[in-house]
Amino acid sequence: MTHQQPSGSSGQNVNHDALIRLIGYEPVKRRAMQRRPAVGGSNRHTVRPPHTIGLADAMDRFELLYGPDALGASRDELDLLKAARDLAAHGEDSREVTEDMHRVLVTLATVVEAVLPRVGVSPGDFWGDYAGVIAHAMEKQRDKVVALTRTLISAAKQRFESQYIGVPRESLEARMMETVWQLNTRPDEWPRGCPACGSQGIPRLRPEIRRQASRYGPKRAVAGFKAIDFRCPICNLILESEELIDAVDDFEAWEEAYEDWVVDLWAEEFGTENLTPQDRRELGFE
Repeated sequence: MTHQQPSGSSGQNVNHDALIRLIGYEPVKRRAMQRRPAVGGSNRHTVRPPHTIGLADAMDRFELLYGPDALGASRDELDLLKAARDLAAHGEDSREVTEDMHRVLVTLATVVEAVLPRVGVSPGDFWGDYAGVIAHAMEKQRDKVVALTRTLISAAKQRFESQYIGVPRESLEARMMETVWQLNTRPDEWPRGCPACGSQGIPRLRPEIRRQASRYGPKRAVAGFKAIDFRCPICNLILESEELIDAVDDFEAWEEAYEDWVVDLWAEEFGTENLTPQDRRELGFE
């Protein structure tokens, strides 16, 4: 069996001892070596303390565990974040706040927002005195995204009205259904109502767990699929990111997996090995 290193990692600089110790184990080989110190007091097998890894490796490992979209940012945004990190770590001090640096701050906050629930740390504890700065940056970004989304929807509505003016409703509905059936050929693409023209558009989906209140007790894990983009074949509305999806009013971006075969598809894509024992019980996999 072959072992593939995460992308961006040479495999030669990985401290396997540190990784094993990080999850609560002690390498047997190292324990034995500690009991038999080398002659002269020098021991090249002395256990090294855990150390930091590169940002690229950290992102690769997180996405290996939780999926390629788990960090909530595009590859371009992550590349900009990496570049800013390298500049901060190895370059000269710069206090200039540019548009790119604002994007970096927003991307960093988005990534942190995705990671913190996995490690049981609250945003307040993580950001500390910088919580207000982060909140302001995120609010400014949300305002920009909402404005962009409204512009895209407005333009799509104008295209729809111009193209289909005078077309009987029955003919238009038949055209809508025909187009959706032609495009909906992938198992990870299920129709959603278009917020611009009311037709059925096609989003890409990702499996996601949400916690919903139950009439019989505390919140329980619920399996479902979240839209991460959207395209409408009728009015040509294109929302190319999850950020734009989340800014749309009255859009059913998330749908619970009700039927057994849908839950099975969800489990296959999400990976039951990524579930906690409690989630497995609540979702019916145990």
